[in-house]
Amino acid sequence: MLGLSAQDAGLTIAIQPVTMMFVSGLAGALTQRVSPKYLLIPGLLLLAAGSAYIAWTAQVNTSRWAFTPGLILSGIGMGFVWTPVFALATRDLRPQLAGVASGVINTIQELGAVIASASVGALLQNRLGPALHDQAVQRSAQLPDAFRSRFVDGFSHAAKSGFEVGRGQTGGSLQLPAAVPSSVVHQLQQLAHDVFTNAFVIAMRPTLALPIAVLVVVALSCFAVRAHSATQLDTSLVEEPASVA
Repeated sequence: MLGLSAQDAGLTIAIQPVTMMFVSGLAGALTQRVSPKYLLIPGLLLLAAGSAYIAWTAQVNTSRWAFTPGLILSGIGMGFVWTPVFALATRDLRPQLAGVASGVINTIQELGAVIASASVGALLQNRLGPALHDQAVQRSAQLPDAFRSRFVDGFSHAAKSGFEVGRGQTGGSLQLPAAVPSSVVHQLQQLAHDVFTNAFVIAMRPTLALPIAVLVVVALSCFAVRAHSATQLDTSLVEEPASVA
């Protein structure tokens, strides 16, 4: 959307994990003093707030540094999520079960990431198709009559196969005769770029509403978590005292 290179995009996104790295140490220390759920709840809400800020800020011409507050906010939230989650999941377990518990937690984490990615991707794909069509119809008015309908039709399946403008293109493309002036080709390419970028922003915002809503629901559900671990003694591990004759 912003036209950044892979390096620039990576440096921009790196703000979030770097923030999380520094905050995680603080969260680990606080976990020893307060119930992990009192760290997890604000962490989830901060992650939701940071994601909402990014969705609200995103525009076609937005500077990459405009996302910095949202990335920092979500990074702080993530720092207060992971350590408390493991603390809550393992606090009532016997030490010999720690390895099994860690494996189960990591498995659930990976499964959740797969389900979340698939859900967000499916929703984005669903919203991107209509957005591409609407943007193509809106911008086709700037083209000569001979290209308008073909330009709009080219975006019918662009969400799945992509869309290319030029001479000799194949697949999801708008093939142009060799006699078409270069100025018209350039105009078509620029309009196609505008359609994609604007459609992606339009589709992204309702898509991000799904994970934000899930984060808020999960944060509210954490209020039901017990504040302190159980302290009952496992009588099966206590030997009976020897009887006195």
